[in-house]
Amino acid sequence: MSVPAQAFGGRIPILRPDVMSNEQKQVYDRIIAGTVPWATNAGFRVKADGGGLLGPYNSQLLSPGTDAGYLDMLDAEKKHTSLSKRVREVIILSVGAVWKADYEIYAHSAAARSAGLSESAIRTLAAGGAYRTIWTARKRSPTVTRGNSHSNAGSTPTCMPRPSSPSGSRAWRT
Repeated sequence: MSVPAQAFGGRIPILRPDVMSNEQKQVYDRIIAGTVPWATNAGFRVKADGGGLLGPYNSQLLSPGTDAGYLDMLDAEKKHTSLSKRVREVIILSVGAVWKADYEIYAHSAAARSAGLSESAIRTLAAGGAYRTIWTARKRSPTVTRGNSHSNAGSTPTCMPRPSSPSGSRAWRT
């Protein structure tokens, strides 16, 4: 998928590096060093023409003090998740579809391809459908995610992780 001009900047004008504060520039440099190579490898763009950032990365520059912690959390989640790359992308695409998050769907469709999901599965997830071909333990992820995204925003979750099994895998119960 190509990125149309001004797409994924949303209502916020794309912040150019030459007008960033020192604090914004530090966050920008961290995104350029860590996220841009990952995105490029997966097949999507984070950096806009002119050097600014696309999607949520642009808006994160507006509160750089909190964004450093947010980036730490994202790094930890990617490095220490018990989910496979495929399941992680199924969940992210499912949530993106529910919230109609264009950039998230664009970026994570590419990441899902990189993780081995089929084009058919990606299209189904991006359109809000359930992906049924991942084996049983995995296919519940979009259902649990979709249920929580649709009806439980801000409320108690409807699923809880079971303790890890002796093999180290996790199962979910609703």
